[in-house]
Amino acid sequence: MKKVIAGLMMSATVLGLTTFAANAVSVHAADTPAVGSKIGATTDGTISTENKANLTVQAGDLSFTQPQNVDLGKTDVASVYASGFNGDSVDGGSTTVSDFLGDNGTWKLNVSASGFGNPALDGDGVSTLSLTTSGDQITGTKVTLNGTQAEAVTGAAGKTTANLGYKLDIKPGTLLNKGTFVNTVTWNLANTPGANADGDVTPANAE
Repeated sequence: MKKVIAGLMMSATVLGLTTFAANAVSVHAADTPAVGSKIGATTDGTISTENKANLTVQAGDLSFTQPQNVDLGKTDVASVYASGFNGDSVDGGSTTVSDFLGDNGTWKLNVSASGFGNPALDGDGVSTLSLTTSGDQITGTKVTLNGTQAEAVTGAAGKTTANLGYKLDIKPGTLLNKGTFVNTVTWNLANTPGANADGDVTPANAE
């Protein structure tokens, strides 16, 4: 479990009966006495000491919401052979990444695709399935989905929502078999720990 310790310095002041500053006795943080012990010894002036007030913050988790399935459209064998398939952009809903690790790190949401499992569709340069991401919190990007993991979204702490759009293109002259073909899209969320990976980043005034 990762922890972040945030310190808040507190000062306690005991006022004497008179105000002769020359007789003031100070006890510094470096030699803070034991709890309950007597602070200084004077009949007048000011005596001061310090104690600590600590806050322990436990790490949360890193997660993202399941993207929805999409229907890339319909066509027929003759149409694709004659003029190819220039599919419309299909709304794929959205996914939201939640990063509450508290490690000052960054994350990447990578994506890949298995292929349609049909030689006519999966041939080199025959079809292209692309994914576009957009949103107020991210820089939009377009990636081609294939067997290699591609970086779809990056971000840091908090919540980041990415809108997803899919598009399929098939070149003319492709002779397809009839049927419904499924391409499985795989998502992978990975975190790169930051400066607070061990939970040891503390304010300069905390001990």
